[in-house]
Amino acid sequence: MNELLRVPFDFCVPSVGVENHTMEVTDQNGKPNHILLMHVLPSSQVIANQADDVFLRIGDKSKKLNFEQRLQLVYAKGVKYFEDQPVSGASLADLDLSVVQQYCDRLGYSKGDAEHYLRHNHDFVSSSDGADKISAAAILLFGKDPQRFFPRARIRFVRYEGDKENGLDPYRYLTWLLNEAPKLAVTDSDWAALLVPQNAPLLCRAHLT
Repeated sequence: MNELLRVPFDFCVPSVGVENHTMEVTDQNGKPNHILLMHVLPSSQVIANQADDVFLRIGDKSKKLNFEQRLQLVYAKGVKYFEDQPVSGASLADLDLSVVQQYCDRLGYSKGDAEHYLRHNHDFVSSSDGADKISAAAILLFGKDPQRFFPRARIRFVRYEGDKENGLDPYRYLTWLLNEAPKLAVTDSDWAALLVPQNAPLLCRAHLT
């Protein structure tokens, strides 16, 4: 039994929380005995075994995760966030500081210039071993050319009920919306009203081919 009790600590990285209970029973020979009940508590972390393998329980089976699946699980559990990860090869020169400054002006940020804001808020830009590290969030929000770093990035859109009444193509409308919203948000205080379906340009209409 002692070997079983050590499993959560000796074979799991990091160790998992377990509540142990014993249930008194009578065995097949009519003698008193007991069953060990081990209740594994939910964890916000991704647990690996000694071989550094991670498994995901699906129904009554356990599926071994590959690297990409494991990374997605890490993000899903909030252990890491995609937007916080540094972007390989990115530098401060890849960010549009004029857009950052417009954003700071809208926020009323007065502690410093655009670069100061990036270095002191949300870890947009951090330093390690004398080198700047640019986060994915910084590239996606303020990058001059985000697709250079995220060529496989894609837009997930939802079709909202009521769009056909306006004669809009859902994909075209939401693509226009996502392109225009960041720009209008820093130039017009009434930006949301400018993006309603009635104001969508002709290119968003469903009848276009």
